[in-house]
Amino acid sequence: MEVNLESLIKDLAVKAGSFVKSKSNDLSYRQIMKRGSTDVSRRIDLEVEDMIIKDIEKEGLRAVISTEERGVVKVGDGDPEYAFVVDPLDGSLNFVLGIPFYSISIAAGKYGNPLRFSDLTDGVVYYVAKDVLYYGGSGGALSSGGVMILATLVRILIGP
Repeated sequence: MEVNLESLIKDLAVKAGSFVKSKSNDLSYRQIMKRGSTDVSRRIDLEVEDMIIKDIEKEGLRAVISTEERGVVKVGDGDPEYAFVVDPLDGSLNFVLGIPFYSISIAAGKYGNPLRFSDLTDGVVYYVAKDVLYYGGSGGALSSGGVMILATLVRILIGP
């Protein structure tokens, strides 16, 4: 199944960002749900991640999703066609503290076995508080305002 990754990940990030905005004053979303050795997962992290995973699944895609909170999740039957890397709320401590500097980050591409960074062809970083979406992909790198930015900046934002 062929999918427009640019459109999909932009939609996923904006939808997730809208959810985050709607919960910014709800203290229950700041609650720590899981503790790791170096990090914690808050309710907001887990629910945003669930939303993104379910929306990818609703697309009917066969995919592997590498997530910050849950690790690797497989959706769809059969061998994966696509790969996604998701940080559901980068800067969740800022969210908790009311500091308006946090984002939704999603990268995607065709699945390769083994998966390599070079397989990820499209990425978005949605700066929630400013309602700005940065996109980098085969078509270049643009912000939601249509201003060209450096593709290397997007690469830095979505990871090495």
